[in-house]
Amino acid sequence: MRNVKHLSLVILFFLGNSPILLSAENEQAKTDSAKVVNKTRSKAPTKTKQTKPKIVKVDKEKLAKRAELIRKKNISILKKKVAKTPSKELKQKLALYLMKDQQYKDAIEIYRDLLDPNDLKSYLNLAEAYRGNKAWLDEIRVLNQVIPKWPNYANLYFLQANAFKEIDKLDDATIKYRKTLSLQPKFEDAYWGLYEIFKLKKNNYEGRIILQDMIRIFGEKAEYYTELCQNYTEDSYFEEALAACQVAVRLSPKIAKNHVYLGLTQQYKGNNVQAEKILSYAARQFPGSSFAQESAGKVMQEKENYEVAAKFYRQCIRTDKSKVNCWKGYAQTNFQLGKYKESLKAYKIVCEKDRTVLTEFKKQAAILRINGKSDWYDKYTEAVTSCYY
Repeated sequence: MRNVKHLSLVILFFLGNSPILLSAENEQAKTDSAKVVNKTRSKAPTKTKQTKPKIVKVDKEKLAKRAELIRKKNISILKKKVAKTPSKELKQKLALYLMKDQQYKDAIEIYRDLLDPNDLKSYLNLAEAYRGNKAWLDEIRVLNQVIPKWPNYANLYFLQANAFKEIDKLDDATIKYRKTLSLQPKFEDAYWGLYEIFKLKKNNYEGRIILQDMIRIFGEKAEYYTELCQNYTEDSYFEEALAACQVAVRLSPKIAKNHVYLGLTQQYKGNNVQAEKILSYAARQFPGSSFAQESAGKVMQEKENYEVAAKFYRQCIRTDKSKVNCWKGYAQTNFQLGKYKESLKAYKIVCEKDRTVLTEFKKQAAILRINGKSDWYDKYTEAVTSCYY
């Protein structure tokens, strides 16, 4: 053993930390490590208490405020630097921070100063600032300055189309979207822009053509079938609607309106049992969808299942208090159930939103008089009178 140690010292003296010695040291380390492992394995395993990782709650509002403070501090620093050294680089950085802080008017002034006739990006920056400030005509005007120089840049026409849509110039927007697609046939956002215009115009036929084009070009995406399902249902193409809605439900089972339109299609086709099943499922599955609650309420009301219908209408109102049809359905079903107090309250709310309910309201009062409910007749009559004024 002594001889071995002596030999190691001699090698160390001549080679220092040579690869040979390091290799030998590594081998020795592995041997020592193996011995330690073997000793550990020979001992009985001891159970260690596992602690659950702490869940740290992130205060998003606090983080947002902190980010805002940092941003404003950076803006203040950059303004001082620009005042001292007004370089292009510093101005661009300042404008960028101003845009993030939604100080669009200040950003516009800087981007105006930075305009370069040979720099497309400088015009796009100014157009973006105008867009942030909702100055749509100015955005269109700025983009018009660069289109003659870059006539084949599809995005210029696309941005103009969006701006025209914002100011309700839908025909001009349509022309610009189509120009975009002529230059870039696979510009998906331009297809969506066109589709939204046809929805605004209530032109479902043209809308379907756009959706079918997108399916052909981009494949079967869930959002295409969601729109196609609604489109066909609204136009009473029930066979096509059924096929589209089934695909929509398969691709997007968590979208409430896919189930609702599928149920409505079944109802329109006369498959009432199937419709009731689908619409009731949708209402239970999506309590936050007023559309699902209203549709389920209607189908149950038509079946004279007023108890269940009233529950759906009540949930619809909880979800969206502005839904007149749900208030009306709630008033009607509660009246049928003899819950005149709840019904009266609902009719009063409907009256504030839709005076056409007056005829029905007066009819309900008359029914109460005929049935000898004089106290309720007086209350309903008083409410009907108030509804006139």
